[in-house]
Amino acid sequence: MRPANAVVIVFVMENCPACAEFKPLLEKLAEKYKGQVPMLVYDANDERREVQALADRLGVHATPATYVMRRGPVTPIGVEGVLGEPELEYMFNLARHYA
Repeated sequence: MRPANAVVIVFVMENCPACAEFKPLLEKLAEKYKGQVPMLVYDANDERREVQALADRLGVHATPATYVMRRGPVTPIGVEGVLGEPELEYMFNLARHYA
């Protein structure tokens, strides 16, 4: 299996009401695109250096935060806040397009 060219990255926080509201939709689309688009979900409070470095690189300031990140020197595309189904599906389709 070859590595993915693009991935959906989501930052959430455990005690975040907006994140809890966003979770069912995120799970629904993750299942729909399973095997087509990798998705990584991180807790924004995770103190591991690599997680904080990624959050800094993406400029995460609020949760939930959803990004599409591609291989290579390309600026990630991201949105902070709760997305509706059409917007989140667009992010998954964008990542799938880059695959």
